[in-house]
Amino acid sequence: MKTYIYVGKKLDLPEFLFVRGTVYFGEEIEKLIEKYPLLGRLLIPVEDYPKINKDYQYFDSIVDEIKI
Repeated sequence: MKTYIYVGKKLDLPEFLFVRGTVYFGEEIEKLIEKYPLLGRLLIPVEDYPKINKDYQYFDSIVDEIKI
């Protein structure tokens, strides 16, 4: 089971609340990634987090797309 860190701004979905910098894991997270494909761009595998560009404006724009 993968462990992810959430990099977007606060995202309040009907099923779940995501907060930037929080680590998430489990079957429910995998199901949410399937339901909301853009969420996969905001949940970064913990082992990859040090390697990514921390462009939070970009990540926040993805959150705005999910909310639409």
